[in-house]
Amino acid sequence: MCKFAFDRAKTGRDRNAPIRRRSVAALLGLASAAAWLQHPAFAQQPLDRRALVNGLQSGGFVVVHRYTGTTRSRLPRAQPGTIDDGQRLSSAGRADALAIGETYRRLKIQVFRVLSSAYFFVYEAAAAAFGDRIDVHRDLTGSLHFTDPGELDRSIAGLRLRVATPPAGGSNVVLWTHQGKFEKAFGYWLPSGETVVFRPSDDGKPHEVARLSFKEFVELTD
Repeated sequence: MCKFAFDRAKTGRDRNAPIRRRSVAALLGLASAAAWLQHPAFAQQPLDRRALVNGLQSGGFVVVHRYTGTTRSRLPRAQPGTIDDGQRLSSAGRADALAIGETYRRLKIQVFRVLSSAYFFVYEAAAAAFGDRIDVHRDLTGSLHFTDPGELDRSIAGLRLRVATPPAGGSNVVLWTHQGKFEKAFGYWLPSGETVVFRPSDDGKPHEVARLSFKEFVELTD
């Protein structure tokens, strides 16, 4: 008898069942995201670079960023209320985050609110770009930190709702998250350093207007 069969016979439990449940939940999440992308509630309406910058300067957009480089360390000490998994922003990742923040300042793009994953290294990236005015929220937190599939589903729905909710007039909202969480919500990969810009509207639907690499974002001009 194989070890797993023996364990199941001895304990009455299948030790692999939690792993299978998580795998099935992940597949269902990706299937849900793929179906959602085909739904009329999701629209891609690309803007050229000049129109994008003008739009961001006028406000009304939700901008999603993914951090870049990380390293293993316990320093600096994690901010209270964040998740310390032993990762920290690398020196290159910090320089990239600073460059993203400088792009907002150089182009005079107003930001009403900045939200981050609860993982400290993502918070570090957000804080390097925008200072310490960062709100942490589980809607942006990586999927691996969720043990309740129902809570994970609600957080994914919350992330989708955030990119469909118009910011305060004349300003923008910035979100910092993980590639896995973004993929579960929207059905496609968010590479390191990439930016996705959404324009919410009164119809309650998210309208994707731009995807930019790190280099493309920091080289935007008005």
